[in-house]
Amino acid sequence: EGEHSVKVFDAKDGRPLNWGNGKPFLAPPPGGDEKTNVANAVAYHLNAVFVSWRDRNLVGIYDSQGNLKETWPVTKPGRLAAGPNCIAIVTDGRVKVVVPMGKDFEIAEHLDEPSGVASGLDGTIYTANRGKLQNISVFDAKGKFLKSIGKEGGRPRVGRYDPNGILEPGGIALDKNGNLWVAETLDGPKRHSVWDTKTGKLVAEFFGGSSYFGWAYMDPKHPDELYCHNVLWKVDLTKGTCVPHSTIWRPTAENMIDMPNPGGYAGHFRVMTAKNGKQFGWGMIDYSNMLFIRDGDVFKPF
Repeated sequence: EGEHSVKVFDAKDGRPLNWGNGKPFLAPPPGGDEKTNVANAVAYHLNAVFVSWRDRNLVGIYDSQGNLKETWPVTKPGRLAAGPNCIAIVTDGRVKVVVPMGKDFEIAEHLDEPSGVASGLDGTIYTANRGKLQNISVFDAKGKFLKSIGKEGGRPRVGRYDPNGILEPGGIALDKNGNLWVAETLDGPKRHSVWDTKTGKLVAEFFGGSSYFGWAYMDPKHPDELYCHNVLWKVDLTKGTCVPHSTIWRPTAENMIDMPNPGGYAGHFRVMTAKNGKQFGWGMIDYSNMLFIRDGDVFKPF
């Protein structure tokens, strides 16, 4: 709060720390104003901190004490990743690769609205794609395309859940074991997935809240199903498992009725089975309430 820059926190307990120069935030490059001096992304490698100042068309390079050493002119820099021999920067629909001791180059193929980037210890570059691809593209250290991770086209926005598909990826990162972590930017479900970079297979997935509050509801006529945060979850009470089965509704074009508010305190989503066997849902949308009817794996508003 009060700053739009880069701050340091202790990984053990989350305490805010000062930089080595005694300042709580990294100073923006000289110039700019309150509106443009906004840090958009950060990466660290070999005692250097790299920061995207998107509205300034600059990448700032700081030492580990927090002192600005130099700037690079880059058009609209977004997320960036520091590898062993280069810095990869998402910029204006492409990925610019800066090689401090060599020749810079750009990656433009096998990209589709790139949103995130990561770099492996071997120099491999990973990019998260939105657009039509909805997956991760993998390149070698020279920018040659190697393969994709995740189903091309991603998983369906509405209906049956496919764990092998990624949807609207944002930030991505590699862990010490070489697994790729992908943070998705959509709700319903709010998902983080982990992928084996050698085989491209899904290793694990984790789900978080789509709202500050978590209403959940079960229809007594369907005890193996639970509704929470716009997702129908399949429940096995004997095994203690709960997995996403479908995204019950999501607008996919302009002027479509919105999804039930996941934190709808004035009418959270509830489901009942009528005498004729049909299921109906009831939930709040923008402070009004809407009736839905089940059609397969989807609840359609009517």
